[in-house]
Amino acid sequence: SPSARSSTLTRLSRPRHGQIGIARSSDCVKWDPLPGYCLVPGAEGTFDCGGVSARCVVEQPGGESNGKRFVMIYEAVDADRQHSFGMATSADGIKWERSPSGQPVFEPSTTEGAWDSVAISRPWVVPMGDGSARLYYVGRGAEGDTQGLGMAVSDGDNWEKWTRYEAE
Repeated sequence: SPSARSSTLTRLSRPRHGQIGIARSSDCVKWDPLPGYCLVPGAEGTFDCGGVSARCVVEQPGGESNGKRFVMIYEAVDADRQHSFGMATSADGIKWERSPSGQPVFEPSTTEGAWDSVAISRPWVVPMGDGSARLYYVGRGAEGDTQGLGMAVSDGDNWEKWTRYEAE
């Protein structure tokens, strides 16, 4: 999205080989890729060592006060091809730092037979006015041929902790 502080727009480019790159544009029509990647697979043995892919970047309400203006929730794959979501933050939308916890912020359900117990993908974050956020995602259960759309709610302004929303 456009920044009020700059006429240059930045977008994350389509990942190649489990990496996420950046491109810039001043008109939102012609995009010039920047060299390198802003997020690459994590170190061996980490939850994202198998690659990083689908992601959603948003400006975190109140983020400027803690020096972390943008938040990226990204799909991660470990060495066993298990999917989870990681989080990275950036002050400028160019240089990104993974969450210091080194852990995923959201994982498939641990409830046996749950509709999203096998895989999660395609994170989409919607910031709310109170500093909290909603995380929408695609999930797949043991049946494998059916996918569903799920929602999780952040623990207030702590976007590293999410609780699945369960309709009553």
